[in-house]
Amino acid sequence: MKRVLGTVWKLLTSLEVAVILILLLTAFQVVGALIPQDMGEEFYLKAWEKGTYETLRDLGILNLFRSPVFVVPALLLGLNILCCSIDILRQFFPKGITARFTVSALYHLAMLAMFVGFFATFLFAYGGELTIKPGEAVRVPLNKGDTHWAALAPRLGLEAPRNEESSYELRLKSFETTYVEKEGRTFVKDWISDLEVLEGGEVVKAKRIEVNDPLVYGGVKFYQAFFDQKIKFSVDGEEQELGMGEPLAVGEEMLMVSTVKGGTMLADDGPRPLGPYVELKEMPKDKWHRLAKDIRPGTRLDLGAPTEVKGHDVTFLSYEESSGLTYKRDAAVKYLWILWIAFTVLIAVRVYLQESTLLWFRKSPPA
Repeated sequence: MKRVLGTVWKLLTSLEVAVILILLLTAFQVVGALIPQDMGEEFYLKAWEKGTYETLRDLGILNLFRSPVFVVPALLLGLNILCCSIDILRQFFPKGITARFTVSALYHLAMLAMFVGFFATFLFAYGGELTIKPGEAVRVPLNKGDTHWAALAPRLGLEAPRNEESSYELRLKSFETTYVEKEGRTFVKDWISDLEVLEGGEVVKAKRIEVNDPLVYGGVKFYQAFFDQKIKFSVDGEEQELGMGEPLAVGEEMLMVSTVKGGTMLADDGPRPLGPYVELKEMPKDKWHRLAKDIRPGTRLDLGAPTEVKGHDVTFLSYEESSGLTYKRDAAVKYLWILWIAFTVLIAVRVYLQESTLLWFRKSPPA
């Protein structure tokens, strides 16, 4: 039994095990950064085929940071850090409290505190997404009842939190898309939303947000993430309203519809209005509808201008655009930043002390 416990303790205090777990968690972090997390079925089906979405969903990759493949290694790393800290205290404390021992103890405590913060994020953080039209004001769903803590609390005999709506409203004053042109093609550069927070009908905060520059209110961060459009056409006098990614029926053919390009072109000679216009393209033989990789030119339809397409009169009548926001409430984030800075500083001091000791021994004359 002692041999088994000794082997387990050796593994739990192993630097090699810690490195493997850190590399594994880093790989998961990279995957989580490349693949949007917790965005909802509609969002993913606009980007991928249904089979791809279902496969990634079933593997837990779309909810990676709450799946066992991430949580189990994270718990093991926390246990490893705890055991390493105990082992260091056990080995060095009898030798006295030196500067090196103090710094080592502090950065191990910082690591443990960061792990607790990560675990708090896992238990209590929540978020969601909102699609808001210009001029619309909405209350924010606070999805406290969807957290892991809400599932765990009843098992501990505690009251679980419930979903509720915010006391404030979030209003979208305006939404704008900016574009740049490269090699004759037009690309989206940024989405920009003018947001206002209303309490009791009064504006208490306002901010013009864009990608990676969120609005923060009540501990909730609102990020500019996507947009949505409803596009209306007339084909031979018959109206059709489409959502993004939906094909347009022109006679017996189905044509792909690009997103509406309308906003501001950021050109070398200064900003200028762009569009609005859409492009119609023939559907590929495999019915693959994602336009991101389809670079073939299509038929351009300017707003309100009738155009002959495949022998039919087609008019781009109107469009309605909405801003897509993701939001998250995670109280542990600011503490994690502080702990990370403290941990980095302590590691640097620890390395400095180690190097100073080595230099001191090198300079000491032989006895």
